[in-house]
Amino acid sequence: MGNFVHDCDSLPGVGPSRPPRPNGRDGGFTLVEILIVVVILGILATVTVFAVRGTTSRAADNACANERKSVDTAFEAYLVKEQTSSVLATGVGADRYERSMVAVGILRGVSSNWEVGADGTITAQAGGECV
Repeated sequence: MGNFVHDCDSLPGVGPSRPPRPNGRDGGFTLVEILIVVVILGILATVTVFAVRGTTSRAADNACANERKSVDTAFEAYLVKEQTSSVLATGVGADRYERSMVAVGILRGVSSNWEVGADGTITAQAGGECV
């Protein structure tokens, strides 16, 4: 059984996968092999970064759309709950109508991205993330 390894090495086309090196050392990787691996890893990292960047951008857009829909739904719920046709202002400022919806428990907090008008118009807030 021990001679089987030597018998296979002597067959044509079968043998060591790499010819012996001139200096007689038979271990480790060459500099070219290591550089090729580093280049391939760099390419994979670049592709991954661009794929993740696109995903986070879409996630931010979806978050803006969902927040707008929540504010719109809260406005409709306020009108039904208060049996009115417009939102009353609480205080002064751009978020005065949203604060009214927070006061009656329809919204958890004031949106940092959207402004609500008394008539239900929802516009992107200046300086917000959603444009």
